Amino acid sequence: MKENFIGELYSANKLGRNIKFIMKQRGISIKALSREMDVSETSVNNWRSGKALPWTGKLPRIANFLGCNIDDLFCIGIRAGVHVTFKPEGKNV
Repeated sequence: MKENFIGELYSANKLGRNIKFIMKQRGISIKALSREMDVSETSVNNWRSGKALPWTGKLPRIANFLGCNIDDLFCIGIRAGVHVTFKPEGKNV
């Protein structure tokens, strides 16, 4: 059980760092993302800090709003210097 908890914390932290990074790169505010996702700003802050994970049903909307794909939210290798390839504005994938 403890191993799963550690894995969840790692995933939450990685997802949070990536959301934060992509938001910064795209100039998206916490307020804008919270409004788009219909959640509180506190929820978005908790995602960004790794204190909580967004509901999985929201991941496609989060990715679309941030202009990336779901894989980018988890696996973009930000710390390794890999750059996110953003979708063009207004494109749904």
